[in-house]
Amino acid sequence: MDALSKKASWPRFFLVLASATILTSLFLFLGTPLLRALRNVYGSWKYWISGVLITAAMLVAFPGAVIYAFLLLSLWVTIGLYQEFEERGHGTFWAACLSVLLGSSLVILGPSIVAHTLKLDLSTLLKESFEQLLQQLSSGRSLKELGISAEGIVGQLPSMLIVVHVMSLAFALMLDRRMAQLFGLRYEKIASEMKLLDFKVPDFFIWLTMFSFLFSFVKVGPGWTSVVSLNVFNVMMGIYFFQGLAVLEVGFLAFRIGSFVRLLIYVLVVGQLFFLLSLVGVIDYWVDFRRRLKKWRAKEKSRNNGENV
Repeated sequence: MDALSKKASWPRFFLVLASATILTSLFLFLGTPLLRALRNVYGSWKYWISGVLITAAMLVAFPGAVIYAFLLLSLWVTIGLYQEFEERGHGTFWAACLSVLLGSSLVILGPSIVAHTLKLDLSTLLKESFEQLLQQLSSGRSLKELGISAEGIVGQLPSMLIVVHVMSLAFALMLDRRMAQLFGLRYEKIASEMKLLDFKVPDFFIWLTMFSFLFSFVKVGPGWTSVVSLNVFNVMMGIYFFQGLAVLEVGFLAFRIGSFVRLLIYVLVVGQLFFLLSLVGVIDYWVDFRRRLKKWRAKEKSRNNGENV
């Protein structure tokens, strides 16, 4: 079976669709590379129709999982929208930002509309859910003693959702070709796509990051100022996570790290070291790690008489 027939095979399409849905539902951003491969290989119509149908099926089968159904749809939209921009020659940083914002708005506004229709107070429901979860995680300890509150988590929920979408798009762009290869799919490179190895956040974002960090902890003006600042800071750290991933990927290339070890490191980074990698992205503004790594690699090549190291 050649690459073209693999692409046209309906059983293969359903296998990729089911795998993308399950991985994204269970692991969120770790499943989005397969979503991107699905959109790239099988085209726009199959991608968008399948996303709407799967979301509708989840809403019917699991009425209590409205938020999670909209979260899956929002990730579907974020990955699909960015590729729509790419195919029209607009695969830029700002197109990625717009895709993330539009995708995130679905999971923020969708459940709110459903709750309003059913005459439910979504904010109260979220606070009660988080309070129950925090009580279970704290093993009976007072939440004040732990320095956290359900109100604080709900207040940061918009930025947390945006960060999830930023990370999802980052991993989709990093691992899409590898996932396509894993399923034996013919992945078509798009000329206008962002070059992640060279990705850099616009310079003025560093000032937005520092001021949002400052006003998150220094009380100035109304009480909502610190909440807004903290949300902005969270989003900035999510964006710099993108840059930190680019630095990490260049490091993998410089040290010739294999695919299996890369995957393990990615899982570790997502699970434990998210903030550390975001910090690497911020520091990269001053240090320029990638330039130093490329310079070191060039010296190694020269030292080994031009051999590929």
